Amino acid sequence: MGDEQSAQQSRPTHELTDLPPEIWERVLRSLYSLRQTSSCKRLCKALTPGARSVVLSSVHKLKEELLLTLQPAHSVEPEATPIEQMTTEQLLSAGGNILSTALWFGGIGHICGYPRVGFAKGQTDWNKAFTCSPETRVLHAGATLRVHFSQHVAAVLGDAHKSCDAIVLAPPTSGFWSCRDIVTARERVLRPILEQHTALFEQMARAVGQWDDESPPADRVEPRLRLRRFGLDEVELTMDANAYNMEHFWDNF
Repeated sequence: MGDEQSAQQSRPTHELTDLPPEIWERVLRSLYSLRQTSSCKRLCKALTPGARSVVLSSVHKLKEELLLTLQPAHSVEPEATPIEQMTTEQLLSAGGNILSTALWFGGIGHICGYPRVGFAKGQTDWNKAFTCSPETRVLHAGATLRVHFSQHVAAVLGDAHKSCDAIVLAPPTSGFWSCRDIVTARERVLRPILEQHTALFEQMARAVGQWDDESPPADRVEPRLRLRRFGLDEVELTMDANAYNMEHFWDNF
């Protein structure tokens, strides 16, 4: 028993505070993204003052960037809660509403005009007339934007998707994402990945009875993005797709 206790005592131990600040920065930013603020507070207490300062500074910087995105959408009504006093969960929810609108801007379901952002039910502190234009800031700087394939897309691509299960979109030079930046990434990065498999998407549509038999062969694949998770540090999207013949579509619109 004595030898076993001595062996255990001789084993090297690593305190939480021994980890480099940059690792803790990533851990806490991820926890904030998951809205685990209570876990963040507990972990911060385990850090050295220097590491704690680095981590909290990074988190606060991300939150400041998020506020820059949300400020134009904040209600101007006198009774509205000051945006600086809102909880992280309220801010992330509103940010997700704005980005969700930008995801379909300029796509096949958007004919013209600037769509109004539909904030979640019960959110009374946001401007109900706030619209999304090409220049609208829709995602804060510092957030990683990751795109996952839907089950439908993964099934069509088969083995081709396994080497590219998730796509991390490079941020614009400005750091933050405008609605125009989202559209550009969708058209120039995501669409080409799908369009090289246009015939396979048409075959799948025919197989499941979703193809118009009067349509000529598909000549286009439309990527459709939806919000999967909106976090302070990372935002995840899901990409689905529809194949169609453009001329036939507009002739029958």
